Amino acid sequence: MGGPSAIVIDPMDAKPDPKPGRWILPLIIVAMVGFTYVFVSSIDGAADGGNGDADGGVDLDGTTTSTLEVIDTTVPGDGGDGGETDPETAAYIEQLQGFDADLQRIAGDLVAANEAWDADEVGYTPTVAAFEAALAELETWAGVVTASTTPAGRTDLAEPHQAVVDAAAPPVTAAQEALTWLESSDEGSADNRRQAIADLEAATQAFSDAVTAAVTTAGG
Repeated sequence: MGGPSAIVIDPMDAKPDPKPGRWILPLIIVAMVGFTYVFVSSIDGAADGGNGDADGGVDLDGTTTSTLEVIDTTVPGDGGDGGETDPETAAYIEQLQGFDADLQRIAGDLVAANEAWDADEVGYTPTVAAFEAALAELETWAGVVTASTTPAGRTDLAEPHQAVVDAAAPPVTAAQEALTWLESSDEGSADNRRQAIADLEAATQAFSDAVTAAVTTAGG
């Protein structure tokens, strides 16, 4: 007897795949994954300015960065802190405003005393005393104003501050004139006294204007 013979299978006799569509689903899944990756990558690229890194975009670990340009909001003369005045300049501004408030008070007292005298509400002696007291305060006040200085390095305040100093003298002069004419018995002394009081009020306003200009330059 001879040996076993080889079995040859005719390809035509092979059984067809009973489920020919079973490969379609995996192919669809692979395509969807690829599409999703490309789509997410394009979004990340747009968020980070197109350079694919974390500069200006959202990082995968949840951190954020910004590449927005920092805008300098510093106002010239305000101390360089982006809108906040340095302590020395702030103290200077407060001092000037204090000078103005003091003058308003002293001049107001003198004007009130003059009105009371004209209305015969107060006698001569207390009126003279009120004038003298106001004049003494004004002289002391003017000395403090004259001795005041600007913050170090603020050359832009030299001229405005000098205007403040110059404006401190006229109120004193007007008060002196008012007292002189109050004590005078010359004809027309009353009118001259009233004119001196008007000059005092005008000088007070001029000083206030000079302070406002200096404070504005200082950055207040």
